[in-house]
Amino acid sequence: MKKLFQKFGFTSQETTIIITLIITFAIGLVIKYSGWKRPEYFNYTEPDKQFEEVSKLTFDSLKKQKLSEIQLEKSDEIKKTADSLLVIKESLPKKDFKPDKKININKALEADLMLLPGVGEITAERIIEFREKNNGFKSTEELMKIKGIGEKKFEKLREYITIE
Repeated sequence: MKKLFQKFGFTSQETTIIITLIITFAIGLVIKYSGWKRPEYFNYTEPDKQFEEVSKLTFDSLKKQKLSEIQLEKSDEIKKTADSLLVIKESLPKKDFKPDKKININKALEADLMLLPGVGEITAERIIEFREKNNGFKSTEELMKIKGIGEKKFEKLREYITIE
């Protein structure tokens, strides 16, 4: 049998693995249909149906469940906050906006970093990634190690950043 597999270009290790798999599969078939273990023993359709029914009931009951007053208030708060943030974002000038206080580049969120002049989403992500890999910035000059921030851009950022 090994010669047959070697005709098809299989190595001796691959042939051994294939033969082992075939023997395992054959043993499984013998066990399943020999009567040693009943075929019902391998039938999982009933537990699968039960699981499906329970999960459908759970999701249906969650859909029908009414929100409490507190949940409704929180939901409204979240919607209002999200809407106000969208309005603020749309009303901000894109290029000329400068933060009114220094931004700590060791603690700032991505959105805060994006307030810095010349820093977009990708650069903000790179700053955070660098910060996480290096346990924070030791000096503001380390910012120039990030792709997309050279000396010119760093000079524009210097007065708006801190590492305190």
